Amino acid sequence: SRYTERKLILYFNRADRKRYISLNNSISIQITKSIRDREKVILAPCNVSSLEWLPFRKFTRSPVLSFVGYVPRLGPRRLFNSFVESPIHPTQCNSSIIRRRGIEEIKNSNLESIIEIRDHYGGAGSLIKEPNNFRKEFVDSIEHSDFVFCPRGDANGSQRIYEAVSAGRIPIIPSTNTKFPVIPSDDYSRMFLQIKTLSRNVENEVNYFWKDMNHSVYLSYQTLLRNLFSSFLDYQKYLMMLFQQTNVSDIPRFCV
Repeated sequence: SRYTERKLILYFNRADRKRYISLNNSISIQITKSIRDREKVILAPCNVSSLEWLPFRKFTRSPVLSFVGYVPRLGPRRLFNSFVESPIHPTQCNSSIIRRRGIEEIKNSNLESIIEIRDHYGGAGSLIKEPNNFRKEFVDSIEHSDFVFCPRGDANGSQRIYEAVSAGRIPIIPSTNTKFPVIPSDDYSRMFLQIKTLSRNVENEVNYFWKDMNHSVYLSYQTLLRNLFSSFLDYQKYLMMLFQQTNVSDIPRFCV
């Protein structure tokens, strides 16, 4: 219609099975972006509860890593879906392979770690027998760690990245071409530890990242991460920043 030809259309999309509007003046707002997505997309942060109330970590020479979460089985359907998403690099798109391999490398390293593999997804509420303990175990693992392993899920992103950042913990992100929201700030991804998807050098990369840390530097680092979340990566704040643009023409610059 004449209306849709003139107006910019913003619409919200889901993470795993997105649907796009085939109009040149439409932009999808979503929390992940796949390798094969070609549409105009504004990435918003995941809508998570901030963990800024957790205490700051004290610096120790040996950092602690954590992962508490679901590691899906590698079935035919999951393997097929990973090929559909990226025929050239299926290992970069399969959450089962990426999570299992990363956890194995952490376990086989000399790094201190908190690892708990769950047999179902945390969003499947009907399968959780004790939801309070289910959540508490996850939050406790973040509280007592310095790095949080944040591999992708079925969609190319991770809610725990934002939860880790809100607590001032350092996310470890396998290189699956994960995209992040556009914000008016420096390249904040430099504050994350990004590793190769099937890296066999997780221990070396963590130690290299950690080698220049001390008490004051680590406290400043945690503060920067928390401020990054509270200023830009909190879901509500991000949407307010997006929709408070004075000119509609400014909104497309948030596209990734």
